[in-house]
Amino acid sequence: MATQERHDVGRGPAPTPLAWAGAVALGGLLFATPFLRYSPLLNRGEAHANHEARHGGQLGMVGDHHVEVRRRGGRIDVFVSDALRAPLRAERLAVSFDGADPVVLPWVGHRFSGPDQPARDVEVRVTVAGGAELATTFDFSESVE
Repeated sequence: MATQERHDVGRGPAPTPLAWAGAVALGGLLFATPFLRYSPLLNRGEAHANHEARHGGQLGMVGDHHVEVRRRGGRIDVFVSDALRAPLRAERLAVSFDGADPVVLPWVGHRFSGPDQPARDVEVRVTVAGGAELATTFDFSESVE
């Protein structure tokens, strides 16, 4: 009687744990790839897609710039950002309370900041890099007693 030999065609050694880990990682990456487009780490978003006040103040737009004014604790803070909401350090910023003479605010940390004054209207004049001046007025009539 003849003996039959068994041949397993296409079978090699069993995968190692490292090979399994690599396969799982690759599968996870392939699964996640369509969702990476929405990641804030990889995609800064569309210009002007976010118009929410980030610091608890009022947000206004001047051209391709965003200006946020926050008034609290006797201080006024002004934050300037670009179209994608990346913070900007403008060259100069002045505020005018109810049409009075403008007051230049100093740069403090990541914003312009100074003493607040009771006023319904706050006009902000910002000089950005390149010398362009932006101006906008904020209405605080509902928050002034």
